[in-house]
Amino acid sequence: MGDDEPAPVVGRRHQRGGRLPRHGRGRLPPFPGQGRAYLATSSELWAEAAAPVWGALDGDGPVMERMRRFLVTFFTALERDATLREVFALSMRSAEGFPELESGLGDKQIVMEGWKRGLMELLDGAGLRDGVPAETAALAIITSVNGTAATWLACPGLFSPADQAEALADAILYGITS
Repeated sequence: MGDDEPAPVVGRRHQRGGRLPRHGRGRLPPFPGQGRAYLATSSELWAEAAAPVWGALDGDGPVMERMRRFLVTFFTALERDATLREVFALSMRSAEGFPELESGLGDKQIVMEGWKRGLMELLDGAGLRDGVPAETAALAIITSVNGTAATWLACPGLFSPADQAEALADAILYGITS
């Protein structure tokens, strides 16, 4: 997936609906509302692909065990689930070179704020290291997940997130737990 073409999974979803033909190097031809349609499709795909990842936080049990399960599930899915990987890669891009996606940057910020709030609520009172507030812990998790994903997406031969999922999760949680 090059920087100048949309994620293939999102493009295939568009094509199944028969409304968004492709042309040239996988780019969708411009039409009114293209950015909204593309973002709606990628949001739908993200919800489907990420459901098992976010589901790892559900249930009873200690928060840090659920957080570890969440991280392991994400790092494994990043490598092994093409839909999650492609939609996540698309979500990490800026709109530069994709003017049809500019309308989604505000949505992306809203989603990130939601992740932060949700993680803060989960982590509040969860045995964090002294001096590490829930907001800082949530941001550490978000930036660790995004940084690991960005590094692997840029250089897949460097490491295997799936093979190192448990060690990555432990390293992230070690920095925030007592």
